[in-house]
Amino acid sequence: MAEDATEPRTSWMAPSSRQEQLYQACLREPRRYGYHGNWLSSPYGRFGDFWKTLRDFSALARETRFLERLRKESRLSRAVEQAA
Repeated sequence: MAEDATEPRTSWMAPSSRQEQLYQACLREPRRYGYHGNWLSSPYGRFGDFWKTLRDFSALARETRFLERLRKESRLSRAVEQAA
């Protein structure tokens, strides 16, 4: 029997479990590009504290351009822009 696309879908995972998977996925991405860090807790929720040591200002400029390209190519970034 085909599902009705208008019916809400339920997930077997608890919201906290899905959220934890999202944090873990978001932790892996910066590490793929040489960043170190982790998710930290605050009274306002979690935030990412990631860093990367660069050799000089030229490396900083290259990294800035690289991160800008990643932001533009990000599916999440496009979804946020479309929602605005």
